[in-house]
Amino acid sequence: MLRRLAVFFLVLSLLAVIGFALVKLTERAGLMPDLSGFVTDVEIDMAAKGIELTHGNEGKLIWRLRAESASYDQEKGLVLVQTPNIDYFTQPSDKLLHVRAPQGSVHQESSEVHFWPEVTALYEKASLTAKEIMYDGQGLLTASGGAVVKQEGVTLMAPVMHFDLNARVFVAEGGVVVESGTDKIFTDPLKANAP
Repeated sequence: MLRRLAVFFLVLSLLAVIGFALVKLTERAGLMPDLSGFVTDVEIDMAAKGIELTHGNEGKLIWRLRAESASYDQEKGLVLVQTPNIDYFTQPSDKLLHVRAPQGSVHQESSEVHFWPEVTALYEKASLTAKEIMYDGQGLLTASGGAVVKQEGVTLMAPVMHFDLNARVFVAEGGVVVESGTDKIFTDPLKANAP
């Protein structure tokens, strides 16, 4: 993934240099008005619209991220994305986990991913909504801010839910409520193995 990001940002850098050169040439030729009085101390990192990033291993697609736009904050090492949609292919079954949100960020060094606000995740017949979802880059997905899971007439609500994608273990905590029809169960924590 880091190699693809490096190539992506190298291409963006080359485009930025070419664009800057074109602006300077048009200024010298008198084709562009002088805008220097309107721009003051604006730091521009890199940005792109309509992006798609993929990561695979041994010819197998592990995840695919699509976003409306992305920008890179070099100082923080963060890729900031607008309207991210990520497909994660769980191993070994290749079942699809789809996550979407209005905003997100990916930390370049640690591969940590953060989506917010009002995140939706779909996995087979289950749906998850939460204020935010964080992925630690090692296989732990954490949903917080009033997380709700719905599957086949059962609703599970908890302030925080953790999904260990490697061990396929689910833990809800902080005041768990399970509703099925008119029945309600209150428990804390709730731990289960994923199918």
